[in-house]
Amino acid sequence: MKQTAFGWWSGLAALILILQSPAVHAATIVDTFGAGDTYQATGLVSSANSVNPPTDLDWAFQFTVSAMATVETYEVALHLITGSNEVDFLLMEDVGNVPGPVIDSVRVVNQMIGGSGVIVVATSVNKPILTTANEYWLGVSAASSTAIETRLRWLTTLPGGTVGHYARRDNMGAWALGFGSPILVLAYRISDSLVSTEPSTWGRIKALYAVE
Repeated sequence: MKQTAFGWWSGLAALILILQSPAVHAATIVDTFGAGDTYQATGLVSSANSVNPPTDLDWAFQFTVSAMATVETYEVALHLITGSNEVDFLLMEDVGNVPGPVIDSVRVVNQMIGGSGVIVVATSVNKPILTTANEYWLGVSAASSTAIETRLRWLTTLPGGTVGHYARRDNMGAWALGFGSPILVLAYRISDSLVSTEPSTWGRIKALYAVE
């Protein structure tokens, strides 16, 4: 069957659009999980009690950004010990090697479990842009919207994971480094949004044949 000129040009246009589509993936900003997203059933306990008297214990882990990125998702290995199933993820700037101003805060509800724990996933609220070679901190803070105390454990990665400082905060006071060099590596991953990973196929063809 004879193909019309319109049909031929329509097919060519569709082919060009396909060729121009770049490969994309979720870029990892920092990842301390072991192979296959493994982690251990040990870690640091965070707690929150809103009454009689109110108490709060939070932890944060420092990381360095290797390339400019926009935060999209958080994945943190957590174990609910008791209380309300609520946790806050805090992304903070670094000020003098301790956590500084909060640039993103996400509350996650009803994702944690007991036992060996689970990787809790949350989407960034502010989508902050992180700068190359700068340090930042990811904090985990147990939360409770009821009179019941919440206690959870931020689980650790396997030995040999990425090393960095961790810090502790009591009752919303000042952050302090935990025991100098870390004795634990907390398990988490922060990812960028979908980004192009390589030049498009059409871009490579143009470069090869000098097509304008």
